[in-house]
Formats: sequence, C-alpha cells, structure tokens
Amino acid sequence: MKLMPELIARLRGRPRTEPEGRRAPTRVTVGVTRADWPAAAERRLTWRLFNYWDRLRDNRPWPALADIDGAAVPDMWPWCFILEAESGFSTPYFHYLGRELAQYSGIFLSGEDDWRLTLLDKAASHLDRTLTARAPVLIEDELVRFDGRELLFRSIMLPLSGDGATISHVLGAANGLLR
Repeated sequence: MKLMPELIARLRGRPRTEPEGRRAPTRVTVGVTRADWPAAAERRLTWRLFNYWDRLRDNRPWPALADIDGAAVPDMWPWCFILEAESGFSTPYFHYLGRELAQYSGIFLSGEDDWRLTLLDKAASHLDRTLTARAPVLIEDELVRFDGRELLFRSIMLPLSGDGATISHVLGAANGLLR
C-alpha cells in the first residue's frame, strides 16, 4: 500500500519514541465525494471500495445491502466488513468480517486504556460518525502496537440502505502498514 507523501515525510522526520501520553493524530474526512478522490490513488483499498460503492448507488443516496457482492470485488473483500447500523448492542454487530481483516482483530495496541482495543475496533469506532453524517467517512490514523511498532492505518465507512431513507448497514474496509 502506498502511503500519502506528507504522512511518510512526517513519520520519517519523527523520533522513534514519542513523549509519554502523546497520541497519534487522526484524520477524518466526512462526506467525501468522487471529486475528492484523486485518480492517482485508485490503487488504495479505500478509494477502490468507495468507487465500487458509488457505482452501486447509481442515483440513490446509498446502495442496499443486497447490492453488495463480495465476488465482484475479490481483491478487496477479505479486508472488508459490514456492520449493522442499529444492532441494539453496546458494541457494533458485524454482519460480515473479511478473513484478512479478521487476522488483525487479535493485534493489541499500546497507549490505550483498554488493552482489548484492536485495529478492527478502531475501524468500527466511526460507526456513529457515519450514521450522523449520513455520508462516507474516510479515516487515516497511526497507532502503536503492543510491541512498539507503528501501524499506519486507513479505513472507510460507507452507508447502506434498503429503503433509501434509513441507513441499515455500513460497509467498511481497513488495512494498515507496519513500520
């Protein structure tokens, strides 16, 4: 995965150890549109999933869950997940979890109060923001794993609706690069 040049430059210039209590910045873009996605970035998982979602929705605000076909995006599908929007549980309910992303569900992060927090938790934590915005949400973040290695992380959350008015599910994808 090719990272943004400014993020790479910032990480190369940063000391390997961060001061105690400092947390990596999160960049969240809410309500992205096709114009926001540069052509050069089409190889990124998040950009390609957005384009797939955008094609499926056609002239509707959001595509339906029934429109999503993992076989149509076999290279992306292992990194995807689908959350139920209104599960009634205190934690998100996964309707689908791709096999590659599932492997990251056991990678614990340091510098957090809750050591059960994983990359997948970080990706799913933006469900409320996506439901409030009623639009795609792109997340770029960096995390520190339990072993001290940095994980550069990118995720996207895309609303789905069967009736065109209520968001029933959210299609997401996440992946990262260890430094």
